[in-house]
Amino acid sequence: MQKLELNDLPRYSAKVRNILNNDLYNGRTIHKTPKEIKREYNDEKWRLVVDYIENNPGINIAEIEKKIYTGKEVLGCAEGQYCLEKDIIFYREQIKLYMQVLKTYLKNVNSLIELGAGYGAIILKLAQQMRKENVNVNYFAGEYTENGLKALGLLSKRAGINIKTGKCDFFKLTADDIFKSASKPIIYTSYALMYIPELQSDFVEYILSLNPVMCVNFEPCYEAYDSDSMYGILCRKYIELNDYNRNLVNILDKAQRKGKIEIVEKRNNVFGNNVLLPISVIV
Repeated sequence: MQKLELNDLPRYSAKVRNILNNDLYNGRTIHKTPKEIKREYNDEKWRLVVDYIENNPGINIAEIEKKIYTGKEVLGCAEGQYCLEKDIIFYREQIKLYMQVLKTYLKNVNSLIELGAGYGAIILKLAQQMRKENVNVNYFAGEYTENGLKALGLLSKRAGINIKTGKCDFFKLTADDIFKSASKPIIYTSYALMYIPELQSDFVEYILSLNPVMCVNFEPCYEAYDSDSMYGILCRKYIELNDYNRNLVNILDKAQRKGKIEIVEKRNNVFGNNVLLPISVIV
């Protein structure tokens, strides 16, 4: 990866330039409401994925990846370093990171649950990699959109991977009963909670109701961005303008103080293929 300095970011990122010019979305205000999420993902993005899969019987997850990751250079970050690299490289490094973290906690675990799985891009890749490494767990995927679940079902069938699916809703904090049948699960989220501008105070109780052994959040965290640094201010501004989540860390920290959970690992701003939206890892 080509390493860059802070002063290089405007040269390689239109988002950074536009934030500095106070013109990221031409004055428009973004609101992440259930209606907006449904429009963007169920009615548009995942519907196109479903149509593509159904019209191409030979299409699998690898072919979908080729459509999405075309080899274009993107400005991202890794372990505090700004990097310019091809989008497919960032994607592969993301899967590698997830595998490394999840495998650390797989002892005495029988199931892996992704909540907010989209069309299954992450859980399918993890399942394929775990199969190569002879890791045996049962797979579950929860998703908010009908077309996301439909695409996931089609792709998992073509991959020969058994993934039990159901609906989950982070706005209403509901999930289908099928997830309660998962034995000793790890629950993880990836760029999913960020779409809820403010999580409800009983979010932790919602997760605990599914009886996880561990929960791993691979999420951009507003509170993890340093408000006293130029880079941190840019990241916070980007989250505010996109109406992404701003209270996940506060909710988890509060639950730990009350003795409801124990945070056993927290790494801030570990990785991201968008330099303004790196994920933190919270276990």
